[in-house]
Amino acid sequence: MEQSKGLLEGKSTPFTAENWKTVRTILSEYFGTALFVFIGLASCINWTHKADPDQLIRIGLAFGLGLSGIIYMFGPISGAHVNPAVTIAFMILGRTKILVGLAYIFAQLTGAITGAGILYVIQIEDFTGTKSAQFGLTQVNPELDIAQGLFIELTITTIFILVILFLTDECWRDYKHVAAIGIGFTLLVLELGFVKATGGSLNPARSLGPAVIVSNYGQLWIYFLGPIIGGILAVVLFKCLSYVPEKPAAPTPLLTATPSTNPITPADSIIDGSVSVSDSESVDVIVVDGSGPVTIHGNTTAPTPRPSAAPGTAQSRI
Repeated sequence: MEQSKGLLEGKSTPFTAENWKTVRTILSEYFGTALFVFIGLASCINWTHKADPDQLIRIGLAFGLGLSGIIYMFGPISGAHVNPAVTIAFMILGRTKILVGLAYIFAQLTGAITGAGILYVIQIEDFTGTKSAQFGLTQVNPELDIAQGLFIELTITTIFILVILFLTDECWRDYKHVAAIGIGFTLLVLELGFVKATGGSLNPARSLGPAVIVSNYGQLWIYFLGPIIGGILAVVLFKCLSYVPEKPAAPTPLLTATPSTNPITPADSIIDGSVSVSDSESVDVIVVDGSGPVTIHGNTTAPTPRPSAAPGTAQSRI
């Protein structure tokens, strides 16, 4: 009864606008990551069953430009992290609250699995009549060892997240409308350079999606550890590169003089006659502090003190 009364009076609601805003941002990360993984993995599939020499370029374009589009779509809602490594970096910098960041990561991981699952269902069969065993699975090139693969993922993720941190920083606010393009093209370039080495993940969620669908977790730890450490390193580099020592504050002047359009004539005196000006000179402005110095702007002789006017006589004008 009390709760119903409160609802009618508008004093409390079980689901406020602020609650919905939080849920909306989390759903944005879920759908954004699902769409990103869906588009990216689709470029890894050979849909024609023929030799595809352009697949490398297609993968880079799909992941890079796909991310740009997702940032434009979901960026105003949640920031469109779609990457746990990015969210962790933002949490460390204080740009994202801890609890919200953890909810983001959960939404990203589940969204990646959802996107990969939907693509797996609609994927055509390969030559042997079974679904592709690779399915965009990220694995270290057999020509490289595990340590090399881990180092590559760490390095390229550091570069990628460092670009994100700078393009989303307050000092770049005048260029925020092109930040999505810069981030997307950075991912595109990194994919083109390293997709043949490690699959070019840079994103734990992107690697988790296909790994869960095809039940292959052998090298998954590389694609969690590398990007997460890379994100932390990117934060350190960002703090170092963007640090500007604070300049000491300028001393506050004791007195401030403002030019006047009405010069003070020799007959004028300042404040109850305690200061006077020579009859042969004129000044622009005289500022007097009863307990401090006198500041005079203009060519004049030094002011000479004189006794205050006797009681009952007219005061000098200002």
